Amino acid sequence: MRLLSVIVTVTTLLIVQPSFAHGDGHGHQPTLSADGAISVAVKAAKKMSFKDMGLAIGKLDTSWGKINPENFKVVERNAMGYIIVATNDDTETLVFSVSKEGRLIDVVNRQTFEKSHGHSH
Repeated sequence: MRLLSVIVTVTTLLIVQPSFAHGDGHGHQPTLSADGAISVAVKAAKKMSFKDMGLAIGKLDTSWGKINPENFKVVERNAMGYIIVATNDDTETLVFSVSKEGRLIDVVNRQTFEKSHGHSH
């Protein structure tokens, strides 16, 4: 009888253990909000005003270091993330692409974006 009890206990633990190992949220990335995407774009613009981050656009004008977050607007949300348009005081308009995980994908000027994207925002 004791052997049967041990076998049942071990079998139960072997069946239940994988369920605990793969609990809620396993493999799911959090989705970034629109405000979070704007925050990523603002931080990137300010950082790029004094440092080249390795993107094709290179280092931005110093005016981007003083940009107001109100100058950033989400214009599109898609399966990849967010498209954000920002205009600085010098009337230069840039388009920021931010993934839904919160990673900056690219920054381009508006004209380049419209040519590659297929429509304007």
